[in-house]
Amino acid sequence: MTTDANTLAPGKRPWLRRFWLTIFSAAILFVLFIYFIEAGGRTEFNPHTLQSRGRRETTIWHGNITIHQTPIHGLPEERLISELISRGLVEPVQDQNRWDTISHWNSAWKDGDGFWHDIFTRRRSTLLEWSDADPELAKNFWSAAFRYLRADYECDRQSGRDLLLMGHRVEDRASLDRLIRDCRVGNLLWARHSDDPAERAYAEAEYQKLWPRKSRR
Repeated sequence: MTTDANTLAPGKRPWLRRFWLTIFSAAILFVLFIYFIEAGGRTEFNPHTLQSRGRRETTIWHGNITIHQTPIHGLPEERLISELISRGLVEPVQDQNRWDTISHWNSAWKDGDGFWHDIFTRRRSTLLEWSDADPELAKNFWSAAFRYLRADYECDRQSGRDLLLMGHRVEDRASLDRLIRDCRVGNLLWARHSDDPAERAYAEAEYQKLWPRKSRR
């Protein structure tokens, strides 16, 4: 009986090794999966309708592979937008189905807070206080900013973004007009070398209106 037991014992070892190797491999894969999985999401703003929306998502491999997304849902109106609407400084227009990123939270998105997050949070109080100081100037400022933000060409949209970032520094209508002109000139100069033929043609024509003697590249 002792001889038989010793004979059978080595035969069990390969099976046990395969079993524990399988368990160990599964544990390693589980740990890697947990390590790389992320819960994040995206929020967006429509500069035409002034609405916000968002969705949550689950990703793996540092945000590069999305394994689950929730349906898109509306978000509460941003406080800055609510204030601007209540003061008659901006109003919604026909939907153009254009959504700009507010924030995108996962490792694949560098600097997850975008331009609109900066405006809606860090710059909100400054913009509202500046608007309170001179309502008439604020009306001209917000009208111009959203006119460009809602434009068809990226060079104009960038001018709108630049106005929101710098407009609170102006003190009168003349300085606001100069700022608008400077923003447009700079962005049109950039767009005259765009890879998009339509953008390039538009920028060239608009630049000639502003600087007819300096239209040559």
